[in-house]
Amino acid sequence: MITPLGLQDQLLGLVAAKEKPDLEEQKNQLIVESAANSKQLEELEDKILEALSSSQGNILEDETAIEVLSSSKVLSQEISEKQRIASVTEREIDETRQGYRPVVEHSSVLFFCVSDLANVEPMYQFSLSWFLNLYLQSIAQSAGSDHLAVRVANILDHFTAAVYSNVCRALFEKDKLLFSLLLTVGVMRAKGQVNDLVWRFLLTGGVTLDNPHPNPAPEWLTEKAWSEVSDITTSAVTRVWETGNTTSSVRHYESEPYAEPLPGPWRSLLGLQRMVVLRCLRPDKLVPAVQEFIAQHMGRTFIEPPTFDLARSYSDSNCCSPLIFVLSPGSDPTAGVYDLGMGGTRTQTISLGQGQGPIAARMVEVALRDGTWVVLQNCHLATSWMPMLEKICEETITPENTHPDFRLWLTSYPSDRFPVRVLQNGVKMTNEPPKGLRANLLRSYLSDPVSDPTFFSTSTNQHVWQKLLFGLCFFHALVQERRTYGPLGWNIPYEFNESDLRISMRQIQMFLDEYEEIPLEALTYLTGYYDKNSSALTGKTHTHTHTQTHTHTHTHSFIHTHGICRLTQVVRRSLISVRRALKGLAVMSAELERVLDSMLVGKVPAMWAAKSYPSLKPLGGYVSDLLTRLRCLQDWIDNGPPSVFWLSGFFFTQSFLTGVSQNFARKHATPIDYIEQFTFRPVDGVFVRGLFLEGARWDREHMVIAESSPKALLDSLPIVWLKPGESSRFLHENIYACPVYKTSARRGTLSTTGHSTNYVLSIELPSDRPQKHWINRGVACLCQLDD
Repeated sequence: MITPLGLQDQLLGLVAAKEKPDLEEQKNQLIVESAANSKQLEELEDKILEALSSSQGNILEDETAIEVLSSSKVLSQEISEKQRIASVTEREIDETRQGYRPVVEHSSVLFFCVSDLANVEPMYQFSLSWFLNLYLQSIAQSAGSDHLAVRVANILDHFTAAVYSNVCRALFEKDKLLFSLLLTVGVMRAKGQVNDLVWRFLLTGGVTLDNPHPNPAPEWLTEKAWSEVSDITTSAVTRVWETGNTTSSVRHYESEPYAEPLPGPWRSLLGLQRMVVLRCLRPDKLVPAVQEFIAQHMGRTFIEPPTFDLARSYSDSNCCSPLIFVLSPGSDPTAGVYDLGMGGTRTQTISLGQGQGPIAARMVEVALRDGTWVVLQNCHLATSWMPMLEKICEETITPENTHPDFRLWLTSYPSDRFPVRVLQNGVKMTNEPPKGLRANLLRSYLSDPVSDPTFFSTSTNQHVWQKLLFGLCFFHALVQERRTYGPLGWNIPYEFNESDLRISMRQIQMFLDEYEEIPLEALTYLTGYYDKNSSALTGKTHTHTHTQTHTHTHTHSFIHTHGICRLTQVVRRSLISVRRALKGLAVMSAELERVLDSMLVGKVPAMWAAKSYPSLKPLGGYVSDLLTRLRCLQDWIDNGPPSVFWLSGFFFTQSFLTGVSQNFARKHATPIDYIEQFTFRPVDGVFVRGLFLEGARWDREHMVIAESSPKALLDSLPIVWLKPGESSRFLHENIYACPVYKTSARRGTLSTTGHSTNYVLSIELPSDRPQKHWINRGVACLCQLDD
């Protein structure tokens, strides 16, 4: 593992050799001469020792020994003088070389910022040799100057921009701003301008469990925000809020805060400290604040990533370096590879999978000799063949065996099984779908095959063809844009990529040309049947019914207690072990080190999560939630079942609800498969609380769901009274069947009990709008929030 000092010495030698080759040559010659002089001194010492040991009697009478000593003295003086002159010359050379010290220190910071990206995404791998080659290119290509300070500044600017540009083409859009922030903070930290505690707080937030200070403005300041504000600095918080002047704070909250001065004593805060306060009050405005921060310290170039340029990436490659596309949903770079100039039989494509590895190896072997291209698609599906791919890239594809025109193209979704050496030596690229409906539509019309005038204009039914084409492209753009909203857009990632779009275009034109009447049903089926009420938006809404009896309540209490006990045992045992390891009383194992690392960054350790209920909360929120669950459970044990059940607090929610439905079925002799539920004034049933409505709010005046309030994506539902009954008696009118999930991820897996690990049930909420209105908004109930 290379160290910062070792890297700086290596970089200093490279820049000195390029900028002052005569001095660097002289320094190397001095090193050789110094080594020769040292060797001569050792030989003289050996001769003197030999003369002394072989001398007989009085040494002053031994002429041979006296001659050896005299000649050695003269030679030693000459060597010492040479060493003195060499030392003076070497100091002068080192002083000249030290003029480039800012370049190497800055470049070293850039290298370790780039190396840290592997912690963000395993596909972000960059080698030292790649970095050094880019470093030498920047030295050669940056503007020259006779003034050392100007020359140093030119090298720094050129190399920093080159690193940013080359790394950005391998990053997903979501990580490009993060990389710019890492570069900015890394450079500032090297200059001593960053407080590590402030930086850590900006990244992880506060981990406050109990806040002794009352919230001074609960009407607009959330408890979470107030806890984090309190955690920044108690004294500053007290000064701000004890004045009673919250008017400026409210104005700051409601404005564009990244462009406004902070209220009260925080007005003088700048940089990271200012962003920390903004993170607490308005986390939704942190991204533009980060952009302003980067632009202020590094320039606007570092918040405007370069556009995708396949031709430039190709020019940066060679026959021995693979070109790697890191895929994202909706992207398919194969057409771009063909358009680059080697289509037809000169480019061979194969999608990797079971049994395709040997075929791909033979294709590469033939292309190596002929100088053609090979595209290996979906490498992530052939993880068992990845070691063979690494062997081919390292041992088979060598300069002496490879035709200069040969290129190996690889496509893969992010995978931790992809060979690191291949990633480090290859040219990595990402090509994500454009952002926005307009940009998506424009890209579709400018891509193959629509961009071909012949294809676009040859349809025999141009009027219908152009309308259907626009509808298809608009559908494709809509599918891509909904992914921006995560689980709110699509519970289950919906794939309709560029390959699907091209195939659908050709199918539409073919059917229009071959049929006199428009075969809409066939086109709809072939393009991909899309039901707005599909489970992709709302999740599978199988109804499990739920009510409550004391028997099943106590049974679930036992299940709930057992799960919580297992979790608390793991938490307690790991914390005790970590504390003992920190004191040196026990070995810090790799597992304990991972627990400690997670705690330092405010994440729930994987050891805990393996035994835990589903949760996306950070460490502070998770611990607070766990303590609340323990108090709730203890109260249940001490005082019996509560009047209102905290639905979000159950370790295994489905077991509670299943027990409720079984009791109702037995009581009323109704088959359990015919039981449903709704929220109304019940005769039987249970009160539940702790549900949050995402994408809508509960209108407490009209008792229906309504559009969300400004700046409020989530709204807490009031106490819900679940009443079971026979499904045949339910009208299902003026309602929205709202799915309930344990976390905001909105998707899980089917467990061995037959229940989803995330989906709980669907409840019918009164609505004055049709169901599709709320389906399109992705409205759902969550049992817990992410904070």
